[in-house]
Amino acid sequence: MLAAAVDGGDYAGPQPIAASLRTRLPFGRNVVDARELPPGHYLLPSMRYHFLRVRTERGEPVSTYEYDGRPVVRHAGGVQSYIVDYDLTPEIVPLVAGLSVFGVYLVVSLLLRRHAKRCTAQESLSKGGMA
Repeated sequence: MLAAAVDGGDYAGPQPIAASLRTRLPFGRNVVDARELPPGHYLLPSMRYHFLRVRTERGEPVSTYEYDGRPVVRHAGGVQSYIVDYDLTPEIVPLVAGLSVFGVYLVVSLLLRRHAKRCTAQESLSKGGMA
């Protein structure tokens, strides 16, 4: 964990962002209206994940640091809003791989079940024909 941010020798611990300045969107996205924020360090409305993405309204990436397990942005003004969302692109590969394995399992099990039914049907026909 990093120590609290210091500006000019004064303690400038990160402040929470007022709920009135945050807008929650689907899929965990948050938009922070930064027009009324005075310069300082602010806790973002999320926990720190490796796939967390913070951008400005222009799509420019914003650097963050961690404070008590939460991401913090240093707001210096000039930014209208911060968009906090999650880049799940790295998680797509394991998801697709898992779904592919499940699909192969499903196809093979259905083919084996069909084959077993045919074998059972042929055995009963051959037994019935011998009598």
